[in-house]
Amino acid sequence: MSGEQNPERKAAQITLPLALTALLLLVPVSVSPLMRMEVAGNSREFYMLKGLTDLQAEGLPPVTAILGWCFLGTAFLKNFTLLMLSIRAWTDHGWQQKLAACSRFAGIWESYEVLLIGVVVCMMSLSGMGHSQLSFGFLYLLFLWIISTLAARYGRVLTTVGGKDSSKPKAALEPCVTEALVVTGFLLYVPAMLYPVASISFHGVNESRTLLGGVTELLREDKWLLGGIVFLASIAVPFLKLAGLGTLTLATRMGRPRTPKMLKRVFRLIHTTGRWALLDLFVLVILVSVVDFGFMASVRLESTGVYFFCALVITTLLAAESFDHQSLETLNRAPQL
Repeated sequence: MSGEQNPERKAAQITLPLALTALLLLVPVSVSPLMRMEVAGNSREFYMLKGLTDLQAEGLPPVTAILGWCFLGTAFLKNFTLLMLSIRAWTDHGWQQKLAACSRFAGIWESYEVLLIGVVVCMMSLSGMGHSQLSFGFLYLLFLWIISTLAARYGRVLTTVGGKDSSKPKAALEPCVTEALVVTGFLLYVPAMLYPVASISFHGVNESRTLLGGVTELLREDKWLLGGIVFLASIAVPFLKLAGLGTLTLATRMGRPRTPKMLKRVFRLIHTTGRWALLDLFVLVILVSVVDFGFMASVRLESTGVYFFCALVITTLLAAESFDHQSLETLNRAPQL
């Protein structure tokens, strides 16, 4: 057995260069243009740091901080902790539990793929206004997503101690916490859908748009695929997540449901689709950056609607994380009626 390599050390050999590469890629991803928009000889570019700066100029510092965290902050924290876990794998497990918890927390919010889709959605939706195209920064972002995903997959071995996942919390939150967050989410959902999130100016004509209004406009322009993507991510997903979590909390309180396996599938779906509600926030940030041509065309954010929608997204993410998924295992082992 002496010739057989320790599984943790083998995982560390793969995870370490992947995590380090992902950290290095954060620099070009942050400062390289992801897309370019040209109207009447004037061009604008979007890159992540410019988008956050423009968002700050709109007078929305909380939203700036949240989106900065969801992309740059989580990307750095997750890959940095994976890098540290790879190094610690050669010595001892002293900090392994804390590092694994940080990695898991960052993984909840990371949104590489959401930003990738957001850039494509913006490029296609602006095709009728001017010439838009992807830039080389998009490839950097794609590589970052792939490498970071591989680092997390191979680094999964490093988050276990004694066969147990050291990133999981030791004690679950009370069900009332999830219930309170679900109720709060439903209360936020209505104003988030009713209040305008953006004001669009085209040749001096201003028009405020709600989330549903944006989807309707895409459908009116026969952009069914884009309209469907935005509808699912920004309107359907938050509602279905809240409805699903409400069903799960009710089932665990009542005990012994007839379909415990179905409830587990519902939870996995909720957990998988959680970050996609961020799509519309990324789309709005991109539009503010690239559609800035003064009288010809410009996009400005409406603070009330954006704040309500941002609060809704955060509430649904926190509600999903607060739910004790181990209670579903208990229901699965309970005798069926």
